[in-house]
Order: sequence, then structure tokens, then C-alpha cells
Amino acid sequence: GSGKTDLMAGLILYLYQEHGYRNFLFTVNTNSVLMKTKDNLVNENSEKYLFQYKIEIDGKHIFIKQVERFPRVQQDNTIYIKLSSVQKVSDDLFVLKENTMGLSDYENQPVAVLADEAHHYSASTKSEKEAENTWESAINKILRARDDKEQKNLLLEFTATVDFDKEVIYNKYRDKVVYRYPLNQFMFDGYSKQVKRIETSASDQDKMLNVVLLSQFRKYRAYAEGVTGTFKPVIMFKSAKVAVSLEANKVFNELIQNLNVTDLLAFIKRQQVLDSNDSSALELAYNYYLKNEDDLAKIVREIKQDFDPRNVLNANDTSGNMLEKGQYEALNTLESPNNLYRVVFAVAKLTEGWDVLNLYDIVRIEQEAATNKNATMVEAQLIGRGARYNPFELDGEKSYRRRFDNDTSIKQLFLETLHYHTMNEPQYLKQLVGSLKQMDLPTG
Repeated sequence: GSGKTDLMAGLILYLYQEHGYRNFLFTVNTNSVLMKTKDNLVNENSEKYLFQYKIEIDGKHIFIKQVERFPRVQQDNTIYIKLSSVQKVSDDLFVLKENTMGLSDYENQPVAVLADEAHHYSASTKSEKEAENTWESAINKILRARDDKEQKNLLLEFTATVDFDKEVIYNKYRDKVVYRYPLNQFMFDGYSKQVKRIETSASDQDKMLNVVLLSQFRKYRAYAEGVTGTFKPVIMFKSAKVAVSLEANKVFNELIQNLNVTDLLAFIKRQQVLDSNDSSALELAYNYYLKNEDDLAKIVREIKQDFDPRNVLNANDTSGNMLEKGQYEALNTLESPNNLYRVVFAVAKLTEGWDVLNLYDIVRIEQEAATNKNATMVEAQLIGRGARYNPFELDGEKSYRRRFDNDTSIKQLFLETLHYHTMNEPQYLKQLVGSLKQMDLPTG
């Protein structure tokens, strides 16, 4: 959420105008980030398009054209952008085929490469050998293709996770880092949500109902505090395996379908007696529902409506049809007033390149979940991604920084805090807190 893609858009215009670059290759290792970036850089109809509809520099109208191959004869006032996975860029270089970009294309005209999620492009550095066909060597080939020409090819790398602790990585980048803005500084500067853990011994099903009650209370609270426009807090259920996620989705739908006032009251009273989570956020939510007991029938109807299966998105489609079904677009427009999704079920698709701002609750589904270092590091990265700030409108005004840091009221807790619902198991928590510390991600 620190603005890598915004920076890319700015750099494209800067390099075009100040240094004469017309050809830009954007490359990344996952199709989901590729699709998202198309919306950012070339799709004028997207809500997330970053350029102005009409780009004008020094009185000239500048056109942006997406291409598969940079044309030999180039039009004036035109920026050419090729968006491709690094796998395809590499294959095209090492396997000669018709109508693809071979090395000669990168020799003919200067190209600026925008390499996203660039920590994936250090395989040969890490293995201490220049492997012939790695992504890293493919990008290096492009970079060196015009070494004998006056205007060289350029490489700009963007990543949120450079492993500077590894000596080979540190040595590769020590003279190349332009700007470093670590997560803890970003959070300290107020550009993210606060992060709180809710540690509970509740079952996965009880956690589901708890988070629905919390999310709905968050929505009610937002409007009570003066939030204008649409405020739609999103929940994510994170599972270890696709089968577990699909089953959890089914359980969740049944839970919402069968919800009634009597069972809801009994559940809240049982949770309060157990007091197993010691969460002030949940306690405030419980008290609200008990205080509004006469309105519970209406509240239950609203919960059933908001969390209807049509408003639940399962991002585990292994058929590769997420795009055709409109799920990809839905995932990347969760903040839109026209997007009604309140819940996302996922395994691993969302750890890189997902830009959701209104994610307020992440629930760790315990079934078959690992508790080792790798697993908790993935969780920590997901928490960091979920902590992006939501610039909601309060009394008609937007802010892109936290407003209530010096205010211990519930505004901070419900409008500017991400809650991570996890299990209360000492060994696992020790591991998780260790991973969060390694990322310099402060949580309470």
C-alpha cells in the first residue's frame, strides 16, 4: 500500500519525457498481478486506471498503447507498454518463435523494464551460479542488449520483500536501492490500519459467527460515528488447503442460513460466560446486541441479507476461470459501492498483488493449518497486506492516514483496526509473534 504502482505510472511519464524512452515492458510472476496492473496502466475504463483520461505534456496529447511487440516504426507522442509474465518473457528469449519478442527486439530500440515483485528474480544470485535459463538471466540479457549503444536498456525493480539479511542479495542491491520504506515505518507514519490479534480457543464455526457479529457491529458503528458514503467491512477466511476452504465456505453458508434470534442470544451469552478471548472488540459487539435485544429479529435479517451466499466469494477456483466468472474483477474492486461481497474464502492467491483496502477481519481456519515458521511467515505477510488503510469518508472528508491515534475511543478500534482472529495455542502464538517481529509488524 505504499504506492509502487503509482510510482511506476509516474516513472513511465518521466522516462518518456525526460529521457526519451517510448517502450516499456512490465513483467511480474503471477497472472493475478498482471491483470490488476493492466487495469492500472492501460485500461481506461477501469476504476483503478492511474493515468488521466487525456494525458497532455507540453501541449501535446500523449497516447498509451498496449502491444505484444514493440513496433519497428514508432508513432510520435506514443508510449508503448507490453505487459507480460516473466515466464513468457523468458520463454520468448530462450525459445525462438514467430511473432514473439526475441533478443533482437531489445537490441533495436531502448526498452525500460518495470520488474514487479522483483524478489523472485534473484534465483541465480541466491544459488551463486549464473543459471542459463533463469528469470534473472533473461532480464539481465534484456538489460545488457544495448550495452554498446548510447541509449541503454533500463531495469527498475519493485518489491516489498528484499532479503537484505542474505549477503549475496545485499551485495547485489547495495548500490542499487533507490528508496527503502519498511513496513514498520509505514505503519508508524499512520498510512496503515492498526493491527490487533484476537486469540481464541473457540472452534472454527464459533469463530465464524463471532467475526460476522464483529463485522456487522463495525458497520453499524461506522455510521453511528458519522461515516458517509458506503462503508463495507470485508472478512477473509484463510485456510491451509483448497478442500478445507471449500468445506469452510459450505459451513459458513449453512450457519448464516440457519441463524435465528434464540440461537444468537444463547451464543452471545455462552461466549460471555466462557470469556475465552478477552477481546474488548468482541465484548463491545456482544453488549451492543444484548442492549438491542428488541431489534435482534431485524439485525438477524440484515445479517442474512449481507452475508447471503451471493455476497461470499471463493477465490480458490483451480479451473483458472476466475476471470470468466468475474471473480477476478470482484476481488480487485471490493471497495466499490457497487460490489456487494462481504466475505472472501482463500488459500494462497492473495498474498501478492491484492490491493483491498476495506479488509477488516482475517480469520485463520484451524483445520489442517500448519504452525511452523513458513506457515506463520505467510500469515504475517497476509496481515501486512490486510493492514492497508481504508480512506473512508467521515463527515464528508477523506483521509489517507489514521485519524484517531491519539483517541482511545472506539473509532480507532472499529474504523482503523484490522483484527486477526487466531487460535490461543502458546507454541503457535510464539511462532506467529516471532514472524511478525521479523517483518517489523507491530501488533497488539
